Amino acid sequence: MFANDWKYWGVLDADIQNADIRILSPTTAMIAMKATVTKSPENGYGRTNEANMERGLSRLSSLKDDSTKTTRQKLYTAIWDAGMVLKNMELGETFVWPIRISMVLIKQDGKWKMTQTHYSYPMAGYPPVRLVDGEVNNY
Repeated sequence: MFANDWKYWGVLDADIQNADIRILSPTTAMIAMKATVTKSPENGYGRTNEANMERGLSRLSSLKDDSTKTTRQKLYTAIWDAGMVLKNMELGETFVWPIRISMVLIKQDGKWKMTQTHYSYPMAGYPPVRLVDGEVNNY
């Protein structure tokens, strides 16, 4: 499961130079830093706009048979999903998402070792924040 997360995630660029490193005790430390993940057809992690629209259309076609949602929920889901796909296609095929990374380290035998790492996206699917040409795009 861990390997699969890294395999398809995208290109990670961590701001290591500006990481917040705190020594909490002689054997415990914490690191927090900002980063970005980039997906694009060029770097091999993203899809073309056409492929994204086809994927969105496939999700919409499967809504009709979803017995877990009411007809009203299906329509709202269709509107939201189609709107998000179309809006993101306007922004181009390169997706750059801001993320946060935090880690806990312990010192064993004179060496610092990671015991926990956490990566947080703004949300699942298309996030409400995307970096486009270095500028934050909220929608």
